[in-house]
Amino acid sequence: MKLHILRHAKTEKISNSGRDFDRKLMEKGKSQATIMASFLEHKNWEDTSLYCSSAQRTRETFDVVCKNIDFKKVCFEQNLYLSGLNDLLNFVWEQKISNDIFILGHNDGLSHLASYFSGKEIHLKTCGYVCVEFQINSSEEMSRDSGILIDAFRPEV
Repeated sequence: MKLHILRHAKTEKISNSGRDFDRKLMEKGKSQATIMASFLEHKNWEDTSLYCSSAQRTRETFDVVCKNIDFKKVCFEQNLYLSGLNDLLNFVWEQKISNDIFILGHNDGLSHLASYFSGKEIHLKTCGYVCVEFQINSSEEMSRDSGILIDAFRPEV
């Protein structure tokens, strides 16, 4: 079982509305996402459930990165917006699924989640991706230091 983690691409500092939730991708972010799409589109995603924060910047990242990928399931989740480690752990454990999980969201929570499961210090920069593999049967069995970091990539733009 694998856990794929992707931080949204580079965003504007302030949205037109003034709300953090509404921040959009910058041109650099769109370029990052396009390169990430090329990196990810040739992997096998048919047994992967994707969960994406419902914030503007994560949705825009999803639209570019995932436009040519067919996931088993795609859900946009309000509770993934700026989630910390404990919220993300509970989210993963509550899925109780045996197929791969892909989370597209925000830092610092995603970096803490990747570090927690892999036992390595991981800091995801914008549009940073990691994949952690587990020898388990269900997401509820994921535990501290039980995963192995098997892939990582960040587009340099």
